[in-house]
Amino acid sequence: MDNWLDRSVCLCVVCDLKTKIHSPPNYLAHLRIPLEVIESATNYFAEENVTGTGGFGKRYKGQLSWSGDLIDITARRLINKEWDEKEKQFWTEISMLSSLQHKNLASILGFCNEVGAETIIYKHDSRGRLDGYLSDPLLLTWVKRLEIGIGLAHALRYIHYDEPRDFSVVHRNISSYTILLNDDWEPKLSQFQHSLKIKAYERHHSFHTDLVGSTKGYTDRTCFETNIVNHKSDIYSFGIVLFELLCGRKSVSDDQDNKYLAPVAIFHYREKILDGIIDPDLQKQMDPRSLNIFAETAYDCLNEELSQRPNMDQIVTRLEKALELQLECENVEHSSVVDEVGGTSSSHEKGSASHFTSTGVESDSSKKTMSSLKYISHFSFKDIESATNDFAPENKIRDNGKVKYVYQGRMLHSGQFIDIVLPNKGGIMVK
Repeated sequence: MDNWLDRSVCLCVVCDLKTKIHSPPNYLAHLRIPLEVIESATNYFAEENVTGTGGFGKRYKGQLSWSGDLIDITARRLINKEWDEKEKQFWTEISMLSSLQHKNLASILGFCNEVGAETIIYKHDSRGRLDGYLSDPLLLTWVKRLEIGIGLAHALRYIHYDEPRDFSVVHRNISSYTILLNDDWEPKLSQFQHSLKIKAYERHHSFHTDLVGSTKGYTDRTCFETNIVNHKSDIYSFGIVLFELLCGRKSVSDDQDNKYLAPVAIFHYREKILDGIIDPDLQKQMDPRSLNIFAETAYDCLNEELSQRPNMDQIVTRLEKALELQLECENVEHSSVVDEVGGTSSSHEKGSASHFTSTGVESDSSKKTMSSLKYISHFSFKDIESATNDFAPENKIRDNGKVKYVYQGRMLHSGQFIDIVLPNKGGIMVK
């Protein structure tokens, strides 16, 4: 079957006795959801259910009965737009997401194609867009940032080409605004309405196209100057997102002197002064080897020569190595902290003299341990929620004592991660 996107004919509007609809391509007809079902799910598109507004329309939250379950959804409805202007984007979004299946892509459930009520329905990703978390180094830890980068890299590797699929996709709109996060902080690449579908054997070619949908601060200069795109255009945008994760700021800021992240990041990388643009609380968490690999990868993605940018296979390998080194470092640090805490306990049983040097000055190790123990009772509830993944059921530990539940988790303290246990009546103990 020919791809409807490749045909120049316009989709017609057909009428029945009750309503007018835009005829969907035959291969998408099974995804149609009646308007009344969507209205019920969103309380008739109630204003209190609006979660955001973008160039493509308003987003509403809601709940929909699906395969016997009540699931959370996001309804994206066209507003104040001529159908002729958005028709191709509407069907491109639905066509792409219905033909691509990957855990790091947004999940589409269906659409409504009634005239004046054009809406696309997705599974809801509860934590929203990535851009809202970039500046929080405690909630979005370095490990989470590495995992998000890896998840997004896997998504791009998949859409760029996945055997034996006969087509390839250039997304053309990658940014922290188009990356959603679910309960488990897994990234979901969304907004494929501007994407370009090409034959698999042409995936190494470049294509002349319009720049509709290109986001300022994420699109490389070559693309703006020539209107030429290929897969390496996506890799540039991906590199910007990596630098956003690294620096804890958005690609475009209100600071007129450092408005765009790309030139700032490139300058600081070349001058070997990246610490000047990394949040200190985030940098404390980083293993230097992990940081170096991640930063080098982000920098290489921004190479002005498209052919010199790494491909997604290379990027996945590098980022997974950066995560491996980070976890290796944290395991060592974690063991040291646990040993210190354990040593403190046994030392009290034997007497506390072992905490002091021969000169009577308290050792650095002892000071660090006692300081940690004093600090433990002063975490905010937000910190505790983050450490236990919002008191997730999988972190619940059965307990036969006086408390009903005990939760386990990992908490960042003084640049180190420590394992904790938390009785539900309060108080934190080092594990």
